[in-house]
Amino acid sequence: MARIRTVKPEFFSDEKLAPLPVIDRFVFLGLICMADDKGRLVDNVRTIDALIFPESPDVSSAASIDKLVALGRIRRGVTESGQKLIEVVNFTRHQLIQHPAKYNLPPIVTQVVPQPQVANVSCDPHETLMRTAGESPETLTHDLRSSISDLRSPISDQNTSPAATVPAEQPSLALVLPDRPAVPQPPPPVLAVVNALGRVRRASDESAERVDRSRSLRQLIFAYWQQVHRHPAARWKPDGIVDRKIRQRLAEDGGDPNRCLYAIDGAKHDDWLMGKSGGRKYDGLETLFRDEAITTRLAECKSGFGRGEPHPFLRDIDEQMGGAAVEA
Repeated sequence: MARIRTVKPEFFSDEKLAPLPVIDRFVFLGLICMADDKGRLVDNVRTIDALIFPESPDVSSAASIDKLVALGRIRRGVTESGQKLIEVVNFTRHQLIQHPAKYNLPPIVTQVVPQPQVANVSCDPHETLMRTAGESPETLTHDLRSSISDLRSPISDQNTSPAATVPAEQPSLALVLPDRPAVPQPPPPVLAVVNALGRVRRASDESAERVDRSRSLRQLIFAYWQQVHRHPAARWKPDGIVDRKIRQRLAEDGGDPNRCLYAIDGAKHDDWLMGKSGGRKYDGLETLFRDEAITTRLAECKSGFGRGEPHPFLRDIDEQMGGAAVEA
């Protein structure tokens, strides 16, 4: 997280920094603000770019970081546990920390040469989202698909008689699909979203249908995030901060939810967001959807997004609903 830091007047006339291009000096200031109270930050170029250049996806800090290492203004290295860090040289000499943080990154024990490649982030679309929890890659999609299958009756085609669209009884506690083991029923938010999507397909008034679809898609994205990032207690608030962020990202894509869903998946591969850098987690939707650049960067961690493929969850919903379930 960026912090308030002091910049001395001598910075602008420094004999090593002054000859550098403006972007290199700008990156150096960004690193100073991102560093913890010991002058250390995680060596992840994608995360650094997202914070320093949130509205400039074509700009990278990689070359500037290499120059600053060569000048001796920062150093790169690994901790005792093997974590890659960047450390601002003489940071504590020039910064007066008035309110020290309780936790800081561990010191560098082995200094390494500049690495032109960013942090090792897996972009395999078939890789397990919950690897640390030991779940299979299909568990999440299977849970969500189960709720859709159970609600298929109330969202059948318009030609179905009204009597046939009313379920005879409430969904059972365990759902069984062919050739799949029984799984627990997903939490109520997912069931509500699937029902809402069914109502969207049957809406007769075009303007009302558009409003209902937008609300349903926002609920769908929130419910998917709840399960992927394990926040069952989180509650969706219409027109709240999170809902407005989801609405903004959907508006940028013309109502297409694919980028948002891929970004939720991609965040699982970001060590800093997932708290693997020794700090707290920053996996809330207000962070993942903070701006267009961050959401796009996270979505690009999944190769399916780069190939323009529909998100697997949307394909499952479309298949269960008979097509055009979540079209913009």
